[in-house]
Amino acid sequence: MADAASPKWSTPLALTVLAWGFNFPAIAVLYHQMSAQALALIRLLIMAAVVVPWAWARGQSVRVEAPDLWRVRGLGFLSLGVYMVLFLEGMRHTNPAEASIIISTSPLWVSLIRAGLRQAPLSLLSVVGAVVAIFGVGLIVLEGHDGSSSTWLGYGLIFSAAVLWAVCVVISKPLTETLGPLRTLAGGIPAALIVLIPYGFSAVLETDFAALKPVSWGMLAHISILAGGLGFLGFYSGVKKIGPQTAMLYQFFVPPVAAASTWLVLGRPLGILQGVGLAIVLLGVWLSTRPQARLRA
Repeated sequence: MADAASPKWSTPLALTVLAWGFNFPAIAVLYHQMSAQALALIRLLIMAAVVVPWAWARGQSVRVEAPDLWRVRGLGFLSLGVYMVLFLEGMRHTNPAEASIIISTSPLWVSLIRAGLRQAPLSLLSVVGAVVAIFGVGLIVLEGHDGSSSTWLGYGLIFSAAVLWAVCVVISKPLTETLGPLRTLAGGIPAALIVLIPYGFSAVLETDFAALKPVSWGMLAHISILAGGLGFLGFYSGVKKIGPQTAMLYQFFVPPVAAASTWLVLGRPLGILQGVGLAIVLLGVWLSTRPQARLRA
């Protein structure tokens, strides 16, 4: 069913977007005491410790049978495993606000992927929106790369994460409809361990947990529970209710939340050119995902 025929509001999804916006400065703060590798694995283990008992408490099985098993495992491998490696490694080399803006291009990739799979028509506005958004990202990258700690590697990793996240969103729609958000999320955790155990196991052993400051524990709780377990459940619930393309429109709010929280927590405001780039990105993504667009490319 087309997104245009679906409801447009999802409270869990709105709360998820707020949590994800704060995720960017939270990760930057935590990186002072914990590596990206350790964070990735610890976050997944905490998510599992929250999501699986919650499912049992609600009387829901986390067992997934064929033919959905491998699709759920594949989604978990990509969204909880590979995506997190790209995202967390990218965050090591970019400003949190910059990263959030690049991630916000995900909705336009959802539009293009769905068009490629013939799930939704590709409009001329989608193509124009993609070009406009990429131009906006270029402005952000140019200013951020000049005189900051951001690197081209970081931008590339975050951009790759944005495209991969779009793929995961498209994959998740039929699974959340069949299995529900909770089983979809819980069923993907074992596959994510295939990625994150080799990536983060030794880093976890090297982490001095006794030295973590209270603020670091708070940020870890936010990243793992609010933005992690509950965040993914909220997002999958939104995808199930209003469809992937409409759900992705909520990500428009992530960059402003990330920019504001980065300024409040880290004291890093957006530069003028980055602010212009943000506006251009949001314009491009809005054009690309307009449900009323009717002109075919």
